[in-house]
Amino acid sequence: MTASTADYYAVLGLNSDATLADVKKAYRKLARQHHPDRNDADPGAIDRFRRITEACEYLSGHLKDNAKGQPWPRHRPQRDQKGSMFGRPTG
Repeated sequence: MTASTADYYAVLGLNSDATLADVKKAYRKLARQHHPDRNDADPGAIDRFRRITEACEYLSGHLKDNAKGQPWPRHRPQRDQKGSMFGRPTG
């Protein structure tokens, strides 16, 4: 799922000027409300819960990196076929 930052704020019911604490508070509230274990009869509960979790993860990372002055999304090194970032076998 590719979504813009504004879409993630909308999923959590927040404005774009929300703080990290606001994101966490909204996530906890919505996660309790839409958790699949609390909504056994609702087949869409899993998808809603996943969207809420994805929005929280993205915005938390975004706000943490902005607070540190780092660009978002930050570069993540690619791993080779053996699972190592440096060409050495892992394990």
